[in-house]
Amino acid sequence: EEAVGTLELGASKKPDFAGYHIGLAAAYAQLGRIEDARRSAEMIRRLYPFFELESYGTVFQKPEDRNKIIAGLRKAGLE
Repeated sequence: EEAVGTLELGASKKPDFAGYHIGLAAAYAQLGRIEDARRSAEMIRRLYPFFELESYGTVFQKPEDRNKIIAGLRKAGLE
């Protein structure tokens, strides 16, 4: 929930920054807020049409962090 608040604030200030929507889609999905997650996934597709789930987050130092985000993005409907 804490991450969602921070990401929502960021997205309200910079709505065209796909990074906020990526974080929101994953966080919403992990919280069970699937409709919100899908709306964020649609924004990702609009802002970042060539988004590739498998290559996202390769710079995370902890594989478990990346895995949690990828799992959330999948729940949000991204492939």
